[in-house]
Amino acid sequence: MVDVLDVLVSFLCQGNSGSTCQQFISQYPDTLNQLFFFFFFPTILIILFITVLAVAVTDRLGVSYKLLLGVAFYMFIILSGWYPAFLWLSTLWYIGIIIILGIYVFFKKLIRGGGGGKSGGTLPGIGGGKGGLGVGGMLRHGAKQVIGKKGTEKAIEAGLRVLESHANNIENPAANTDVGTAIAMYEATKRGLETNIKQLEEEIGYIGEKTITQKYWDRITALDKRVQKARSGKKAA
Repeated sequence: MVDVLDVLVSFLCQGNSGSTCQQFISQYPDTLNQLFFFFFFPTILIILFITVLAVAVTDRLGVSYKLLLGVAFYMFIILSGWYPAFLWLSTLWYIGIIIILGIYVFFKKLIRGGGGGKSGGTLPGIGGGKGGLGVGGMLRHGAKQVIGKKGTEKAIEAGLRVLESHANNIENPAANTDVGTAIAMYEATKRGLETNIKQLEEEIGYIGEKTITQKYWDRITALDKRVQKARSGKKAA
């Protein structure tokens, strides 16, 4: 175990930060505490930090790009000698999370008046109930509210503009436009939009705001009617 700690220190504490890491480790009485506080807790904090950062920077890119950027961020933090800063932040961060969640639960219960979950002693919005939200759910919800919701809404708006463009091509095709291809592209774009809208509903569903997405469904329905009318007119002709 001591050898494992030495290897971790040599890898994670680059440059002149080795003594700082050793000083941090010496605060804890046994090897188990040292491993958790030196490696496990700071690593979780760094992963959360770079996940939020990678998603914000590569919002519309695939998972592989986000993973690649996340690894790059992680290695940059290590090689730049910033790991010791996360050692101290991780101890404060977990205490802060506990306090914030405690305040959240208190005010949630105060606002809802004890409702929100099924009967049986569950706190509102926490665990158990059908609409319950566990600690992990609250953390996921917070991250999605900050990053995911905004990015998904932008993607939906962009997709709706593309969908409307396809609808225009079906209604008023140019001389070199193949209507069958335009319809196929319309349907493919609509399927992608429906997926994004459902994703947005999942992101905001914890707080009962699904009516926000109704405007998107209404716009798709209106475009469907236009396309259906155009196709019916072409068949009649």
